[in-house]
Amino acid sequence: SGCSCFTDPGDTRYKLNPLELRRPCESQWISLMMGALGLHPTRPRTLQHGEAVRKDLLLLELDDPILDELLTDGLQIKGEQDGDAVLCTRDTTFVLKTVGTTNTIYLARDEQVPLGELTQNQTSCPPTPPGQTLGLATQREKDSAASARPPIKVTATVETHMELVPIAPRTHQLNALLQMSEGELAAALAQRGALELDGRWCALHPSYADTALQLIFLCAGERGWDLGATLPRADMHAALEQSGMDPRVAGHCLERFGRAGVAGEDWALDPKEACRQEARRQLSERPTWSCGDFEASLRHALPESVPADLSCLGGIAVIDEASATLQYLPLDSLPADPAGRFGALFAMRPRWRLEELEPYLQGLADPGQSLEGLLLKYTRAIQAQPSCPVLYAAR
Repeated sequence: SGCSCFTDPGDTRYKLNPLELRRPCESQWISLMMGALGLHPTRPRTLQHGEAVRKDLLLLELDDPILDELLTDGLQIKGEQDGDAVLCTRDTTFVLKTVGTTNTIYLARDEQVPLGELTQNQTSCPPTPPGQTLGLATQREKDSAASARPPIKVTATVETHMELVPIAPRTHQLNALLQMSEGELAAALAQRGALELDGRWCALHPSYADTALQLIFLCAGERGWDLGATLPRADMHAALEQSGMDPRVAGHCLERFGRAGVAGEDWALDPKEACRQEARRQLSERPTWSCGDFEASLRHALPESVPADLSCLGGIAVIDEASATLQYLPLDSLPADPAGRFGALFAMRPRWRLEELEPYLQGLADPGQSLEGLLLKYTRAIQAQPSCPVLYAAR
């Protein structure tokens, strides 16, 4: 692969570094290797195992784009001691899988011809002498010619190699061993509302997010602004600063709870996100409500321009239509692995409609895997009659 792996005994992270060489095409590799070993159909050599044949080497199979990135910038291998090792490019994460080969691979190098001293003459092959016949008739001559030349010594054998399988990034543990690329990490942090302050990423505490939303309501009310309309972003940002909020946090909260205009100068409150944030606050204080009481409580806490919409609570709470009650169930409280996630969901409720189940399946599917594939593997569909909705139960 044209790469080497260096490890620090005190660290479980690894860095792949490119060797100082150009990457030739496959035909050039074959020509170089045959020239390095002095091989040609008319000039055979004996293969001989060395005194100490290594069996601890790993070969890694890479596609051309990944190999180009390796040779240019290097790649990283991350992982925990008891978990899978992953290789991270700039924007994708791959799990490393060991694959057996049908034939043993020999790693050899001719000590008579150093690899760094190859010339065009060494890699070219002389023409076949006139009258020379190739095939079984000349096998004895070939064996005799091979015995007259120094043998090629095998220094290592390999019976397995490693392949890359793309996987979804794993973000359930934010520590030094995050199994994701830098691009995936940045996207995941943004999706989870993380904030960068002084070079460090941090999560906005739920109570601080609640305070920020209330300050937005208060600032708009004091200035007579209609939160259902588009407002100048700079004015709203300045109003939050005047209330004592750090300007960086103020900008982050405006992005989290609102939508910027085309030119970035205007700002409008996102009523759905505002409703979800207020719902989180009330449900964290009281996990179980009747639907009527909760809707009334939301309507009392939110401005008139923000509707109290229970249908936007997917991934936050579950509604039992039979008893007209609502139960707090935040997505981040569930296991990160598919089996654990489905197990926890079906432990809470034996049957789910697709629209109820779907918000809780975020982040479970690997690249190339569909939601239907997850449901087929972990659930079974139930439909009492053609007119009834499809329900999903544990498989």
